[in-house]
Amino acid sequence: PHFADLQALLLKCLQDETSNRVRVAALKAVGSFMEFTHDGDEVIKFREFIPSILHVSRQCLASGEEDVAIIAFEIFDELIESPAPLLGDSVKSIVQFSLEVCSTQSLEPNTRHQAIQIISWLAKYKSNILKKHKLILPILHVLCPLLAESTNEDEDDDLAPDRAAAEVIDTMALNIPKHVFPPVLEFASVSYQNANPKFREAAVTALGVISEGCLELMKKNLEPVLHIVLAALRDPEQMVRGAASFALGQFAEYLQPEIVSHYEGV
Repeated sequence: PHFADLQALLLKCLQDETSNRVRVAALKAVGSFMEFTHDGDEVIKFREFIPSILHVSRQCLASGEEDVAIIAFEIFDELIESPAPLLGDSVKSIVQFSLEVCSTQSLEPNTRHQAIQIISWLAKYKSNILKKHKLILPILHVLCPLLAESTNEDEDDDLAPDRAAAEVIDTMALNIPKHVFPPVLEFASVSYQNANPKFREAAVTALGVISEGCLELMKKNLEPVLHIVLAALRDPEQMVRGAASFALGQFAEYLQPEIVSHYEGV
């Protein structure tokens, strides 16, 4: 019965200009509230909090309190999964924040992974919203280069940004292929001649990753796509050749029967 009053209190504390401790405590409280709020109308009221949540999270990241900033992603997670529709414009600022975080190499792998997960959830469950707000290009402009990021051998593979980025690109390709194929092909066309072998590897990895979702478009554009992959197959660097082999394996699986007629070149 006290929901509205508590919500007003939380919002006020999130915006408390005098104390960072109060803002952080409010962010944690909002996180707890969201966990147990399942009523659509109540969830909708939390949308007004999004600008303040983003503001506090950015401050936490700046001061090295990543564990607190992660709470923001947990809240967005709840908002995205709730059946109540996400408020249009807030999705833009959430995506922007997530992209900032996942492309900041100085942050912890787990923090960056949480940011990529938000994009992944949106791609899976709200791909139409991404289309409507023209967010697909900005997302791919950040995620495709992430495929070229080296990971330390001792890092947890599941949190590796290149792997997480590949999963999101795959999800997007399956859900919105028409919008994903052109920017990925453009990325691959530019990157396969990059002096940095990680980018050459990323170019062909990206093509392999989208081949299931974008199969119809790829069948129609096999010549330019194969041109890139076959060039990579002749690359002096082993990892680039490996990625090209992965891409060809994907093509053999998804681009039938068209791919078969290119057997001589392959």
